[in-house]
Amino acid sequence: MPPNLGAVLAGASAIAVSDQLPGLTVAVNMVTLAADGWVAIHEESDGKPGRILGARRFGIGINQSGSVELLRPTQEGKVYFAMLHADDGDRQFDHTKDLPLADPQGNVILMRFVAAASPV
Repeated sequence: MPPNLGAVLAGASAIAVSDQLPGLTVAVNMVTLAADGWVAIHEESDGKPGRILGARRFGIGINQSGSVELLRPTQEGKVYFAMLHADDGDRQFDHTKDLPLADPQGNVILMRFVAAASPV
């Protein structure tokens, strides 16, 4: 499988994350948001985003880097998703209210990555 080095761009919102070492944090290379929002790290479940391991709020505009602390560590060889979520204005993450952001075609804005012992 080729290394994950790209970014997902969707209008005024974008995210970039690379394959990385397993652990209790996920490094985010870049987040661009049209309004304040969240990056949530999801476990992979049947090829799609599943349970959320952690989330961090990012401000409007271009955020060059950051990290998301997790409740459980990522595991070597497993797939995860970094997904953009809206902020409902209360500055507290609640996946039932802070819903995933979508591009103009209705696709959720996310990026897949792997927790690897030796990320490329």
